[in-house]
Amino acid sequence: MAPEDLIWRPPLAADISALLCFEADCADVDGATDRSALTAWEPRLRSSEPLPAGELGEVLPVRGPDGARCEGLLVEVTGPAGTRIAAAGWVELDEKGPESRVYLDGRVHPAFRGCGIGSQLLRAMESHGRRWLAALPGGRSQVLRILFYDRAPDAQALFEQNAFVFRHAEDDMELKLGGCQRADAGLPSPKLAPEHWSSTIAADFFRIYDDAFGTRPGSSLTGADWHRAFANPRDEDFRPQLSLLVREGAEPIAYTVCHEQPEEDGSQRWLWITQTGVKPGWRRQGIGRALLAENLRRAAASGYSRAMLSVNVDNPEARALYEELGFRMMRRCTVYSKDI
Repeated sequence: MAPEDLIWRPPLAADISALLCFEADCADVDGATDRSALTAWEPRLRSSEPLPAGELGEVLPVRGPDGARCEGLLVEVTGPAGTRIAAAGWVELDEKGPESRVYLDGRVHPAFRGCGIGSQLLRAMESHGRRWLAALPGGRSQVLRILFYDRAPDAQALFEQNAFVFRHAEDDMELKLGGCQRADAGLPSPKLAPEHWSSTIAADFFRIYDDAFGTRPGSSLTGADWHRAFANPRDEDFRPQLSLLVREGAEPIAYTVCHEQPEEDGSQRWLWITQTGVKPGWRRQGIGRALLAENLRRAAASGYSRAMLSVNVDNPEARALYEELGFRMMRRCTVYSKDI
């Protein structure tokens, strides 16, 4: 399809219904999506403005609900049946972690695949991302990141053709709360009483993380970077009362970190168990299993309807533990990235 046949513009509030249909059509082919409903995107759409005349392919920056900088791109095609959305993309800047990241999220409608639109959309999103990163102060690593749920194989081939590198894949698992107590055998020792996160024991959470994950590729974070990304009291989604730690004597040996996420329609809340870890010397004693069961019990008592967590596809032992607790596979998340 020739570039002159495409109309590039930012998404507007009036596009919500068409975008819902677009996402549904894509999901029929690709599988799970992280935006099967667009209510969470509505504030972004309402913040967009019409394109200035003559700026084909340029979009205006808007702010997402969490204050992150976000841009949207719609690609339309006009034909005998009218104008249709052929592709949609989002570009979002994230500076909460140890590196400056720009997330690129795009899809092409199944009816318009194989026409080169995906390549054009990816290049446009990468161009916007690079421009944002170039404007940031130096001193931090910078990366373009593509995170997606399921997806047809041709999408992954497109990423690799454009020099994006596969990083990892994780399975998102969910548990509807209420029946989790059946898996709770109690903590192995009455001395292992959970403590919830507070600023006075924040460093102990990091100590466990560093022992449990510090040798994994890409997991060697400093204390400041880890807290900014995972246990940041300024993050409105962080739930310190449900982020737990246990000790043996004075030694911190296991922990969980939790965040809250809304249901797609905003009607309920669910708990995301963002990270859980046990020091190597204390594994295979039932501590991690019992701590997670305690987390789930407290989450249910706090009114959460379900809990979710992620497990790396190359960690079958952890997956088996989560399945014992009642978690079931929901979708697969894959990450590609490109260092800048």
